[in-house]
Amino acid sequence: MATTLLLSLLAGAAGWSFLEYALHGWGGHLARGRTFFSREHLAHHANPGYFTPTPLKLATAAPFLIALGAAAVWL
Repeated sequence: MATTLLLSLLAGAAGWSFLEYALHGWGGHLARGRTFFSREHLAHHANPGYFTPTPLKLATAAPFLIALGAAAVWL
């Protein structure tokens, strides 16, 4: 039981770290402003005090959260 929990925590931390790396590097920088996420990310780098407004973040996150929830219920 403890081993399973530890392995799950390690897998989650590794998965999250990779996802952050991929979103930041590939989605934020490699796209070079061609996508909404990239433009917002680069604006934040140009002005570190700038953050995407919360309603835009929620509108972007909602489809992913709905899909994730649907997948969790289906599984």
